[in-house]
Amino acid sequence: MNRTEKLPYKVKLGYGIGQMADSIPYNMFSIYFLFFLTDAAGLPAALGGTISMIALLWDAVTDPVVGHMSDTCTSRFGRRRPFMLVSLLPLSITMVLLFVPVAFGTAASIAYYVLIALLFRTFYTGFVIPYFSLGAEITQDYDERVTIQCMAGYFIYIAVWAVTAGPMVVIDRVVKSGVSYGNAWTIAAAVFAVVGLCCGLVSWRSLKGREMADQRTLHMDQRAVSLSSVFKSYLPLLKDKIMIYLILLRLTFIFSGAVSTAAFVYLMSSNLGLNEAQQALYWTFYSIIYIIAIAICNVLSNKTEKKAALIATVTLSITASVFFYFHNINSFGELIVFTCLCSLCSACFWTVGATLVYDYNEVVEFKGGKRQEGAISGLILFSQKVGSAIAIWLSGLLLSGVGYDGMAEVQTETVKQGILFLNTLAPAIISLTSIICVILYPINRKNFALLKKALALKNEGKEYSTEGFEKLL
Repeated sequence: MNRTEKLPYKVKLGYGIGQMADSIPYNMFSIYFLFFLTDAAGLPAALGGTISMIALLWDAVTDPVVGHMSDTCTSRFGRRRPFMLVSLLPLSITMVLLFVPVAFGTAASIAYYVLIALLFRTFYTGFVIPYFSLGAEITQDYDERVTIQCMAGYFIYIAVWAVTAGPMVVIDRVVKSGVSYGNAWTIAAAVFAVVGLCCGLVSWRSLKGREMADQRTLHMDQRAVSLSSVFKSYLPLLKDKIMIYLILLRLTFIFSGAVSTAAFVYLMSSNLGLNEAQQALYWTFYSIIYIIAIAICNVLSNKTEKKAALIATVTLSITASVFFYFHNINSFGELIVFTCLCSLCSACFWTVGATLVYDYNEVVEFKGGKRQEGAISGLILFSQKVGSAIAIWLSGLLLSGVGYDGMAEVQTETVKQGILFLNTLAPAIISLTSIICVILYPINRKNFALLKKALALKNEGKEYSTEGFEKLL
């Protein structure tokens, strides 16, 4: 099946709304879980970082398994959508339980947060791998894929705004009504868990019938999932240089992003002294800036090339990060300027960068005769989780190493400098590897068009030529 037609707007919208069900729990965990553990649950930063790392490494392990399961699922309801539906409610429940301030003693509290975090990341994987895989199935058009990811990107930053500004508003108001600070976090998590659940259900319903129907019975002989079957499905992918470039790109970019994301709330609260209302105002500006950045990235990608857009925006972000490390971020205004300069990079990665993965699916189908959206998504998200896990763990260690104390009212200058490093210079250094991976990635608009044409002929049993896209094979 060759899907190159323009998608109906309601399908694009439905797919985009599903990003809310992904981004709300993702950002609650990435932005606030470590901060909650140190400043609400009272755990040391190193322990908080270790808990986050354990959960993310487990998430990484489950990614390939869920990807393989969704590729080989033979349900009459489709390969992807049943996983999305089954995962949504438990994902919402465990997100709330993550932000419950327990007081069982240090060891028992650690055990509680590790267990809930493992469950949370399992259900998150159960939703996001099939959802992300569907992006490659609903269209095979080179530019249309950018369009649907830009639609999803708008919802990413709507979710980011909701999940960053929103909790601070809820917490501020709930605390003023007499509820404890820790319990206010639980209420805030519950509010946004419900929002994420509703958006996920809307997306699940909107994508009915959009899976590639001829693929649902492709693997009828592989119903049993075993470690050997999972390994065999991934081995050819792991030998492919394009997949290696994609894995390294996602791992390094997510690593750099996770370092700054985990430390960003500390930058606002400790270095700049912003209260909850000021932080909520920042996140509102942040989301507006990024939504504008997505539109710019869409134009850049369509007018030039995906790789060129990524290289240009990552270079701008690195330059801004190095400048502000030495200049320092001294005010709310400078924080906004820093965000503006870095926004194009992040927006481009989450939209244009995601379609690099989608375009690789046709290469896999041409070489192996079958589509493996779930397996490819599983490997890519595996690399993201490993990068996030190590980054958050190292962030916690560095914060502890420079003397961060979540119970202290004022942090030392050494602590503030460490926080600034995590938000600026550290991500800039890591991002240099991302640029190299983008340069080496070989798929472009021209050779992708030739590949699709040959793939259509091959699937019809007709003669075809690999001229013009040999290096993709």
